Amino acid sequence: MKHILLLLLCITISLNVMSQSSNAPYRVSGQVTETATGKSIPYATIIFSNDSIKVKKAMACDANGRFSLTVDAADEYHLSVTAVGYREISMTVQVTNQVTDLGQLSMDEGVELQEITVTAQKPLVKIEVDKITYNMESDPEAQANNALEMLRKVPLITVDSDENITLNGQTNFKVLVNGKSSSMMNSNLKEVLK
Repeated sequence: MKHILLLLLCITISLNVMSQSSNAPYRVSGQVTETATGKSIPYATIIFSNDSIKVKKAMACDANGRFSLTVDAADEYHLSVTAVGYREISMTVQVTNQVTDLGQLSMDEGVELQEITVTAQKPLVKIEVDKITYNMESDPEAQANNALEMLRKVPLITVDSDENITLNGQTNFKVLVNGKSSSMMNSNLKEVLK
């Protein structure tokens, strides 16, 4: 009787472990670099989608040109990498393993324009002399997530598991609404962003 109970317990545990591992997300990562110099390209825009249009993720690389995103299913995806002053990279990625490392994605510098076509899509990250701007309107996940979840994707901002926000490793920062200070943002930032 003890052997039967022990066998049933082992089967139950192994089925539970197998079901959890099959639902685990698939992670895709890589680094965007210049072809000529091998230097990283910071804050390049990554767009990851599949044919069904059910999965479309957009994000910006970090300061070292690295990116990492997750998808729920193994499938064939389309990857597009854009950065100002570089030629766009467009490729198909077959996600079959839990971790897919694309390695270094090299971009050619200098785009010579033959013709100008204006499109409506804005870049996710805009780097200026005195600031970095993250455009949430260009991010397709902004419609489904709250502002606190979207802050996890913004360069230089970190949101930990307790929802504490740090800017470049510092907790001493000021939040402005339309360029003006707001006491509501200063006293209860986490709840307002939720």
